[in-house]
Amino acid sequence: MHAIEQTYTSLLTDVGLSTRVPSIRRSAYEGLTWCIVDAPQLEKELLSYVEHGSDFSGTWPRWLTPLRDRFIRDNNPLDLKALRQLLLFCYKAEHTHDNDTNKTFATSWVDVQRDVAAYSLDSIPDRWQSVLLRARTHCTSCLGLTAWDKIIPYHGPGAVYDRQPNKGKWSKWFTTIENCYPYAQYCYLSNPEHWMQNPLGPDEIDDCIVARLSLVPKDARGPRLICVHPSESVWIQEGLRDRLESAILRRRPSGWAWPLGQIHFDDQTVNGEAALKASLDRRHATLDLKEASDRLSVSLVRFLFGSHYRWFDSCRAQKVCVPLLSKVVDVGCYAPMGNATTFPVQSLVFWAVCVATLETVHSTDRVLVFGDDIVVPSAYFSLITEALEAFGLVVNHSKSFYKGAFRESCGVDAYNGVDVTPVRWKTTYDPLSVSGIMAISTIAQKLRQGGHHESSSELYGLIRDRLKGCHGKSLPCTNNPDHGGIAEYCTSDSSAWNEAYWHRDLQKYVTSVLRLRERTIAHPHGWNHVLSSLTSLERTGRSNDPAKAPSRGLQLDRGWTDVL
Repeated sequence: MHAIEQTYTSLLTDVGLSTRVPSIRRSAYEGLTWCIVDAPQLEKELLSYVEHGSDFSGTWPRWLTPLRDRFIRDNNPLDLKALRQLLLFCYKAEHTHDNDTNKTFATSWVDVQRDVAAYSLDSIPDRWQSVLLRARTHCTSCLGLTAWDKIIPYHGPGAVYDRQPNKGKWSKWFTTIENCYPYAQYCYLSNPEHWMQNPLGPDEIDDCIVARLSLVPKDARGPRLICVHPSESVWIQEGLRDRLESAILRRRPSGWAWPLGQIHFDDQTVNGEAALKASLDRRHATLDLKEASDRLSVSLVRFLFGSHYRWFDSCRAQKVCVPLLSKVVDVGCYAPMGNATTFPVQSLVFWAVCVATLETVHSTDRVLVFGDDIVVPSAYFSLITEALEAFGLVVNHSKSFYKGAFRESCGVDAYNGVDVTPVRWKTTYDPLSVSGIMAISTIAQKLRQGGHHESSSELYGLIRDRLKGCHGKSLPCTNNPDHGGIAEYCTSDSSAWNEAYWHRDLQKYVTSVLRLRERTIAHPHGWNHVLSSLTSLERTGRSNDPAKAPSRGLQLDRGWTDVL
């Protein structure tokens, strides 16, 4: 039995005891396929009933219908939370798909790019032309105060930069980048020695940036599609991203529509708290966009950004190689996931369109944006939806809420002012790696904090066995919920104090906790590592270590955390 199945069967016992529904018990387990595929569909039916009063058409198991019927009768948020806990616990488990499934999703992505490329601003109905112009004004006024030629480029995380020690030079000279950000200044930092040691010949000159479509495991719904960009383009993109986020977060005198306080990049709690409040007073709706980055057309961004667009266009991929389909296709969207500027660009565009739409009805309500999670006034939900779809975007109506008492945004699910967010399994079915053990340690803690003691104890027992058997480590105990490592979270203070010790340097009591540490490999650095170190010094005041490669894996290390 997989770890996920062991935990779920124990969860059935927990939910049965907390709801006092005798039919919900360990023996009611329907199998992993039901948990991953069928149960999430029933949860969609449940939310459709909450939002629209829709009828139930799916096949509900007999052991679960008593709790569902009680929720319908009593409208108790805790019953809804229990239902969603059982229906959604497994659906985000990491799932690897076969080659045929991956090809299907790659083909679908290519079809979307073809459709988006065909989108034209000329097709926008006349009633939305004023909104388009207002949105352009908001975008250009935000972008106009920034010197886009003063960026500090750097390398971001991920698979977009080849960090092998013997491959530390630029491999392509893209003319689109050179036209806006000359290599001598931005890629070689005006360093003649670097230029001489790493020359780029005529064969390396290219007029087109080509990314590569990569499919990585996500969940049972399908793989995650990421476009891996050349390191030269990411180098510039990261610098642009920093500048754009700073421009969006810049203060502006009152009286102007401005994104400060409405667009967030690092704090999801603002949208989450708004969703919780809106579920009670119903004044705001939560809106979700389907395939948001893939459907944001390049023609729309080009118009909204005006003369500033050329800086962003210089480093975006114009084509994508799809190895699974053995073809290279044109990119119709501004930039798919994998471009460092995608998140702030789409955030600014979505905010500008929503605010411009509200201005047509003289509304001064705020719009909260975190990527494609948007909070808008409920009274104008339909109007904003029409505007977004007029501009080629697609609203995900099954995950957007404005009628009923349910709201969902940035990881917070709320019903009538009560947080009904379930704990979800977010790792492989049976994790063995240290990162997988870290993931299930987090899940176990959330289960225990939610009062699911049987399932959390089952999971902590599994963690204890795997730490001992695979890594020769014991599982420490702590009462600190913010320990940030691998440890058993105990609600009993006495259990934590039994393992506490006096830290002589810190002069306080602490408990042990296992932490993940990157395993790095030292090597003679190349010029690209020196460049990265120099730009890090200029950006943050700290220089990274060019003599070390990034992580070659993770290993367990013992640390400590405060005793509360």
